[in-house]
Amino acid sequence: MITELRKHFDHLRRDRVRLVESDRRDLSSVHTKFGGLPAARAGVRWPVCKRCETPLQFVAQVHATSYVHLAAPFAFFGFYYGWCCGGLTARQATFLDDEGYGNDAWQVHAYESISASELVVLEKPDVSTRPDWEIFEECYVTSICETSLPDAVAFQGLPEVVPSELLESWQYTKHLDELALDYCRSARSVGAAPTVSPHLRNRGLVLGGYPHWCNGGDKTTICPDCERPMDLLLQVSPDACVSASWGDVWTAYLFNCPDHKLQFGLVFQGT
Repeated sequence: MITELRKHFDHLRRDRVRLVESDRRDLSSVHTKFGGLPAARAGVRWPVCKRCETPLQFVAQVHATSYVHLAAPFAFFGFYYGWCCGGLTARQATFLDDEGYGNDAWQVHAYESISASELVVLEKPDVSTRPDWEIFEECYVTSICETSLPDAVAFQGLPEVVPSELLESWQYTKHLDELALDYCRSARSVGAAPTVSPHLRNRGLVLGGYPHWCNGGDKTTICPDCERPMDLLLQVSPDACVSASWGDVWTAYLFNCPDHKLQFGLVFQGT
């Protein structure tokens, strides 16, 4: 069984970056983090809800260095969300650098090219009329490069590339763990050992890879320009690093089209 599964491993594997809390305290203000005050290009205004003009709340920012040796889709991006109008769950958005176009309730400020010297920390906006508004607790993170594999729920095309008689086995983590160990042994034997053993269920705070759909089917957003599924840009699962919350054990999935960088999508799943 494992031998058969291995045949499909390299074709399906995707790189991802798992984000874990950093114990360093000398990191710059543009480093990847959750909460705190965000960085943006000098002169940029804090984004506001397009319905009520309440400042959106800063969730996370990601610097390209967090991708380590992997290709980064952006040099830097920041993610903002608004709980002010009932927590609208947006589906699609675009961006134009400093003008973070998005749904009424969320925005992404993304830069394909920007240097650290061009980024400044934004000042806290005036929220005197919103006593419930808060700056989330700041948590800097570090990166662990891993391998991501799909399961039958998280990858609609799996039946097309994995024989039907193997699909049931594919859904069990223990089989994939065996596959991962086997793969690592083979890689080491040819001097190409991965830095860590593959983590085969895409849970957690991650950049890229396959989404971990925690409660339901695949909800990957479709790019309106090319009508193809977008790539996972950032997955925010419940974690001690993240003070932002969308409900009881909810996960946020932020997507971007690799071919049409102006297209973003955001969906949620939870209990």
